[in-house]
Amino acid sequence: MSGPTMVTMARIKRIFDDMKLVYDVDADGDLRLGWDNAQLYVIVEESRARMNAGWRGRPSNPEDLAKITEMVVDCNSNRVGPKAAILEGEEGSIVTAECAVYSTTGLSDEQLENWVNVSVEMCMGFLMEVEEVMPHLVTWDEEED
Repeated sequence: MSGPTMVTMARIKRIFDDMKLVYDVDADGDLRLGWDNAQLYVIVEESRARMNAGWRGRPSNPEDLAKITEMVVDCNSNRVGPKAAILEGEEGSIVTAECAVYSTTGLSDEQLENWVNVSVEMCMGFLMEVEEVMPHLVTWDEEED
C-alpha cells in the first residue's frame, strides 16, 4: 500500500482508466462521465475531491417533487452517503447525489480507489432508486427510439 499523496485529477483518471470508464474533461478541467440516465462530475479542489451526479429525469409536478423530496430527506437522514439534493437549474428541478472526501495530507492509492468506487456506487445507486420510484420520468429510452 502506498503512502498518502495529494488527490489529483491525474490519479483519479488512472483509476477511471483501470475501471475502463469513458470520461472527458470539461472546460473547467473537471472530469465528466455520462450514462443514459445521469452525468457524473469529479471536481478536485485544494483539500477536497467531490463526485457529483445529476439525474436526467426532470420532476416538475408537485406530487413527483414531494416524493423525491421525501427520498432525499430519507437518504440524508439515514445513510452516510451520498448527500442528495434537488436543485433548480435552467432545465427545471435536478436530482443530484454527491460524495466528497477531505484530506490535507492526501490519500493512499488504495484509499482513493476505494473512495472512487464507493462514491460512484452510492451516487448512481441513489439515482437508480429514484428511477425505480419515478419510472414515468424515464423518457430517454423513448427519445432514442
